[in-house]
Amino acid sequence: MPHAVVHRLSGASPIDRRAIIEVANRALIGVFKMPEHAHPVRLCDYDVDAFLIPRQSSAAFMHIEATV
Repeated sequence: MPHAVVHRLSGASPIDRRAIIEVANRALIGVFKMPEHAHPVRLCDYDVDAFLIPRQSSAAFMHIEATV
């Protein structure tokens, strides 16, 4: 079953965190024509010293993994 993991720097508000999860969920539903809430979506927050991002990126940088 497809699932997604979103990796990002910590610091987002709970509302923003939930919105990120919902967007990833909607993408899986749209691409794979899956029923809602039939697959897991995880959001993993990292401290700045634990997540190396490209230099030109902002703190809003996200790495999204979708496993099929």
